[in-house]
Amino acid sequence: MPPHDILRSDTLVREAELKQNCKRRIHPRGSSMTEGRTVRELDLDAFLATDFQGRIRLTNQVLDVRLWSHQQALIWTEVLDDLAARGKRSSPAGRRLMLELIALAPDSEAAEQAYHSWIGDEDRQASPAPTIVYLIVSCHKEPYKSKATAHYQELSVYLQPIFILVGDASAPEAVFDARFLTVPAPDNYEGLVWKVLEGLVAVRRKFGRVGVLKIDDDTRFIAPPRSDQIAELIAATQYAGAVAGDINFDRCWHVGKREHLGDEPYRRRFRGNWAAGPLYYLGPEAVDLLVREYLFYPGEFDGEVFGFEDKVIADVLRAHRLQLAPKHLSHIFGIAGPFDGAFGDQQPMPAPLKTIQREI
Repeated sequence: MPPHDILRSDTLVREAELKQNCKRRIHPRGSSMTEGRTVRELDLDAFLATDFQGRIRLTNQVLDVRLWSHQQALIWTEVLDDLAARGKRSSPAGRRLMLELIALAPDSEAAEQAYHSWIGDEDRQASPAPTIVYLIVSCHKEPYKSKATAHYQELSVYLQPIFILVGDASAPEAVFDARFLTVPAPDNYEGLVWKVLEGLVAVRRKFGRVGVLKIDDDTRFIAPPRSDQIAELIAATQYAGAVAGDINFDRCWHVGKREHLGDEPYRRRFRGNWAAGPLYYLGPEAVDLLVREYLFYPGEFDGEVFGFEDKVIADVLRAHRLQLAPKHLSHIFGIAGPFDGAFGDQQPMPAPLKTIQREI
């Protein structure tokens, strides 16, 4: 499940194989919490049968105290160790608890260990990983899906592995299915940030530390990619694309595009240029930084419902001192932008406007 849905009441963690006939004794590590006191019993069945908020309340009730979040994390660590002892750490319940542990104590060593386990670094097969995974960002709606499918057919001759990235807010987890990658995110314009981030998470989990080329479904194939220049790009940079954005960037870019929200302007700060959204490259380090930021601190993305996924990407990477490298990716990958071949739109030249007032 995506981290921004971790508290949803309909995503309760239940696993019949983890139910035991007896109550297990689970208590936090550290003598400061148990020394000189009677050890309380935590019913593992009840702990696993409720949701994240319920587990927090249950541990507070058992210990008769409101624990701080890092103290709660110690209990989650104990439970995960218990599951690991029975070969169940990577079960659906265990994976859910790993994300919850990260939420409780994101700056802890336990969270680091949970991340590497959850993302698959501990048991990923040693088969050769691709250097770049190619994602055509689209949706299920027509004509966008058909346009993305046609684009896929042209590009897949030269670029592999390649997937059409779509969203499904009801999906429990990401699914790679032939040409499509479906992720648990809204499939509309206001959900674009989460769709792209969930796509990066899915790629990181499946392929490990690899680069990603993000491609919009309204770009065009114009020539075979240059493999020599792709190799140079991979060796030279972690974040590249056509430069977009300045202090006067269009804060109404989303007007008329959002499915459920209105047309009020984007209100966040301009923090610097970004790689234009239709086509940009993220190296393995950049992908991992974005995935970690999203899983560890999903609240940082709250309110990003204006379709500025390219700006969000740049702002996160800039905070980690990873700067944009201006590159003409069209010449490297043979993909032209949607604006007469370019990757950035030009502001319109409106006719003169005169205001008038009609007498009432």
